[in-house]
Amino acid sequence: MRARAPAAARGPALALALALALALALALAACSATYDWRELRADEALALWLPCKPEQRERRVPLAGGVVAMRMLSCEAGGQVYAVARVDAADPSRQGPLLQALREALQANLGGAAPAPGPAWAAAPVAGETPHPLAQALALEGRHADGATRAQVRWFCRGERIYQATVIGRTLDARAAETFFGSLKLAG
Repeated sequence: MRARAPAAARGPALALALALALALALALAACSATYDWRELRADEALALWLPCKPEQRERRVPLAGGVVAMRMLSCEAGGQVYAVARVDAADPSRQGPLLQALREALQANLGGAAPAPGPAWAAAPVAGETPHPLAQALALEGRHADGATRAQVRWFCRGERIYQATVIGRTLDARAAETFFGSLKLAG
């Protein structure tokens, strides 16, 4: 049988243990992740990582002189919205006009934002993409009703599918954007 320390000695040791436990709990709470990265599939071809649980939407939108179905995954983390949209060009000759219309729509939503060259990650193609001269990456700065907005966007194609991957917010976390865009992969 072990001898117990006198009650007077246990008090400071217990207080120290409780203080350490509280400090550890506070430290863990302070380290809670802004980004909860998860791998998922936007559709049967596109795999990607998102930093939050996405919502899925589908709606019909006017683009390039027609109305097309747009499917979108989006979520918000760290004050930024991460989104991937997809439209299908029923005819390969529609890819160029649809890509151009997507770009113009985004620029209009940002108050006519002028494009700048994309960041370093922009030079790398999306794994498995079908090359197209209008499939590119841009950085945009513009305005929403609530103030200045920045966006990074990449348009890419796979067959007749056109994708737009976007990160948008007042400020952008460069590492998180690079993780998001670097994760885009198209499978056979």
